[in-house]
Amino acid sequence: EVALSLVLLAGAGLLMKSFVRLLSVDPGFNPRGLLTVDMELPESRYPEVAQRAEFVSSVLERLDSLPGVGAVAAINAMPLTKTSARNGFNVPGSSQEMGLAGFRAVTPGYFEAMEIPLIRGRFPARGDNGVGVINQSMARRYWPNEDPLGKVIETPLVTRTRTAQGWDLRFVPKQFQIVGIVGDVRHLTLTAGPEPEMYLLYSQMATQDFTLLMR
Repeated sequence: EVALSLVLLAGAGLLMKSFVRLLSVDPGFNPRGLLTVDMELPESRYPEVAQRAEFVSSVLERLDSLPGVGAVAAINAMPLTKTSARNGFNVPGSSQEMGLAGFRAVTPGYFEAMEIPLIRGRFPARGDNGVGVINQSMARRYWPNEDPLGKVIETPLVTRTRTAQGWDLRFVPKQFQIVGIVGDVRHLTLTAGPEPEMYLLYSQMATQDFTLLMR
């Protein structure tokens, strides 16, 4: 019994040590004072990207007017909640081979609401079209000796078109100009290091399921 108790105490001590270590890990954003709501739009009512983007935009405008709300935004998948989609990309006109990076669709105001720091360049703004932001890990891995700001990247996005036979799914290459570099965020787990990530505009790839967030 004494030996078993010692084993249990040692295990509990290691567990607490691991827990304390996790608490000290910086996730790359500030969760305090942040309220999130997961939503999913019915496909029958919002079948098109433009319809979903318009709905989300109207909801964000109403939330932004509420007392006590400092910032609002939307994202297709919040950090530490869902698996992260990864997309291939290339640089048109460059001999550089295609790379691979995590992929997030966000509305303007997302980085301000999450308090993700801007390293260089600028955040996306309302009225922007065809722009994107990358994190520090992506900048370091794929542009270690040059400035990625202003570069255009091309990545395939899924588009759906309604036909008489149903939905026609296709991968269509879309181009985006890098306008900013932001701090790394641990999207999958607190134990794994940050990976290259690109953030593109939700208005051009609005998904059925998304998360609203308010600070």
